[in-house]
Amino acid sequence: MMNVRTLVLAAALMIPATLFVGQNDAEAQFRIGPHAGYSVDVEQGFVGADAWIGLVGISDTITMHLNPAFSYYFMPENTSLFSIDVNVPFLFKIPNFDILRPYAAPGLSIRRFSVDVGNDDFGINVSDTDIGFNVIGGALFMADSNINPFAQLKLTIADGTDFAIMGGAMFKF
Repeated sequence: MMNVRTLVLAAALMIPATLFVGQNDAEAQFRIGPHAGYSVDVEQGFVGADAWIGLVGISDTITMHLNPAFSYYFMPENTSLFSIDVNVPFLFKIPNFDILRPYAAPGLSIRRFSVDVGNDDFGINVSDTDIGFNVIGGALFMADSNINPFAQLKLTIADGTDFAIMGGAMFKF
């Protein structure tokens, strides 16, 4: 598990991203939607929800967003796993190609794992919480409607690593 000093350093690096909220009205969009995926290392599927909050336009072709997300994994009986992520995606506009917007993001992840061992008379709950770093790459499909499908790869580095493939849809408000 990461020590407190590493967590404080990571938070200090991400806080400046939140200071730009409202700097550029054109980028102050809000998107929210479901996602589903598969964790290669955990070997389980998961579902969850994402939100994208437009923070600032860095240039004509790059915008920065805040992306909180929650994922719940389909684990065997008596076992649970979920993650809470906070990422900062940089969305890239490709000139003369408006239908696809690739993005890359650093982020933080908190994962909670627990398992119940024993029976009704004598049961033990074993749990662990890991804090890790996310490295994300993906693409947001900019259809003409207010629904934007996305596909994403995510690598989480904590006590171990976790590689996930996921996709979903974002509803723009």
